[in-house]
Amino acid sequence: MTISDINVDEALERVRQQLKEDRTVSPSLRAAIDVLMLLVKLMADRLATSSRNSSKPPSQDMNRVRRSRAAGERKPGGQPGHEGTTLVPADDPDEVVKLSVDRRTLPRGRIYRAIGIEKRQVKDILIQSLVTEYQAEVLEDDLGRMLSISRSTNGCPTVASSRCWPRSVTFH
Repeated sequence: MTISDINVDEALERVRQQLKEDRTVSPSLRAAIDVLMLLVKLMADRLATSSRNSSKPPSQDMNRVRRSRAAGERKPGGQPGHEGTTLVPADDPDEVVKLSVDRRTLPRGRIYRAIGIEKRQVKDILIQSLVTEYQAEVLEDDLGRMLSISRSTNGCPTVASSRCWPRSVTFH
């Protein structure tokens, strides 16, 4: 990688080579220089990442050319002729939460009276699990043999349709 006409990888390799050859450098200084060289390498690699070679979004590219809008180009938002849509409030919401103003927090010395309500609705999407328990009847014949619905390998009764409807009867 090159930063300001300096090849970072070559410069780091030269320093490594010099450290190998120089026997006068103490082990603690050598370790400190190794850590600093690692930090330089990491920072240089980070500078080298862009939206083309990593998962960075293009908006975070350094020195990217920002496209300016020329006069006459469309402005942000709905364009003329666009038919907009708005969420329509539900006539009968599932839950109504009444909120009242805590009158202790209002400035003193004034008189306040209720003049109406302001409605806002929030539509939440609920994802629920549905657990179905199949209870198979077990019978015993006059010889003492138990009789029940046969099951498939997954524990669900053998199916005749996608609804786990019993198909056959087996003896135990």
